[in-house]
Amino acid sequence: MPTVFADRGGRPRVIAHGLARRVALEVLMPRMVPWAALGALLLYVALPWSTWYVVVPVGKTAAEIRNQAVTDTPQLLLMLGTMGWVAASVGRRDPWLGAFAGWTVLNTWRVPTGLALATVVAVTLLAWAMVEARRLRSEWWPIIRWGLVVSGLAQITYAAAQWFKWDPLWGALASSQPHGTLGNPNWFGAYLAIVTPLAPWPLLPVFIAGLLLANARLAFAAAAVGVAWRLRGTWARGGVLAAGLAMVALLSVVTRDASGVASAGYRWQIWGWAVGDVLTQTPMVGWGPGAWYWRVPAIQLARGNPMVELFEHAHNEVVQLLYEAGVISLVLVAGWLWAHRRPLFSGTPWAGAVAALAVTALGMFPFHVPPLAALGCVVLVGATRPMAVRKE
Repeated sequence: MPTVFADRGGRPRVIAHGLARRVALEVLMPRMVPWAALGALLLYVALPWSTWYVVVPVGKTAAEIRNQAVTDTPQLLLMLGTMGWVAASVGRRDPWLGAFAGWTVLNTWRVPTGLALATVVAVTLLAWAMVEARRLRSEWWPIIRWGLVVSGLAQITYAAAQWFKWDPLWGALASSQPHGTLGNPNWFGAYLAIVTPLAPWPLLPVFIAGLLLANARLAFAAAAVGVAWRLRGTWARGGVLAAGLAMVALLSVVTRDASGVASAGYRWQIWGWAVGDVLTQTPMVGWGPGAWYWRVPAIQLARGNPMVELFEHAHNEVVQLLYEAGVISLVLVAGWLWAHRRPLFSGTPWAGAVAALAVTALGMFPFHVPPLAALGCVVLVGATRPMAVRKE
């Protein structure tokens, strides 16, 4: 079945899927899913024999190796086999998304750490949730949109209370900067930035006030891009972008915060180290899911750690994805974006939210913060679902 969406007048149109998409949807995936199911079921039956498969860790005693073979190996095979089955099922409805989830499963075999397993479970289940959410009837999506807007307004209200030193949730642990219920001003700002393009125009001043409470420059930039994405006129888009950049500059001057400039410089340096490390040693497959957390801070310390903090996240999802999953993962993500390019460039509120999400992903790590990752998946589905360009 071809992918259908509605144009600005509400008339259905068909996205040209091409030969490759037809082969994936109608030939490969229907055959792959039963084989994946059979493979997973056979793996379940064979789990008692899985202790033969154990990679002998360096520096481990014989007893430790035995314990790992008895407990960790069956758990690893059970989890990855099941997640591979789920990824194949996802691929039947969304080939690019299923391929990305499947690649995450395969890449975890090389570095089966606890963080890698948590990553593959999160990626695979979120991918499954996305394809299932696309099956919702179209009349539900205005309700979901309003739910996100109301949630954003509630976050702003709570942040305003924090501004007046009333914080029943965090109490004595509260920071001086309002952060809503997310616990971090930057995360609070990112949440508002992604939701702002979904808000009706009369509520836009309220969300701007919330962004001022967050005092997050990246959030202002992301919100400006997202709102501009909704607009149709070139002058209107340019005006919104200019206003957003002016607000970012004004915040920098008013707060007299030089740490932002220093932090940006540190990030560029870290990105250079990380990209050089992965491209010179393992460019296609990366270092494995979760590898940034235990490799890059070690590189910082080995080089004398000239920075004020250890970067446990890249603060750039593209760089971290390249580092952990290689060029192959970037190709799969680019393929997914290309397959959904028409609804993403449609100028709807959902597409604006995705644009804000993209800017956020270039300056922090929204897909590594559960509330932001869940929000990101919702707006991605909202923007790319069938009939996504219908006016709401």
